Amino acid sequence: MKKIIINRRRFISLASMAAVLPLLTNVKTALAGQNANMRNALKYQNTPSGDKKCSNCSHFIPGANAKALGGCRMLPGDTEISPDAYCNAYAKRA
Repeated sequence: MKKIIINRRRFISLASMAAVLPLLTNVKTALAGQNANMRNALKYQNTPSGDKKCSNCSHFIPGANAKALGGCRMLPGDTEISPDAYCNAYAKRA
């Protein structure tokens, strides 16, 4: 049987990876929570305000198709922006 020797540096490396692993599985949740304050500050809502909606805003980053969730340059890291939503940062696309 082969004897496994773990030095202090290797042990710290393995312990660090074990500590970070649960955080990596919840990254999407963490990012959405990070932007909750920005959403509140910009008065984000899931419904349009007349003709003003994310799909025709210059800040909107479209998703895979016209109805898919996308992103917003004003809410970095937030990938759950509805194309039919609206916020105070709205700027009509040229």
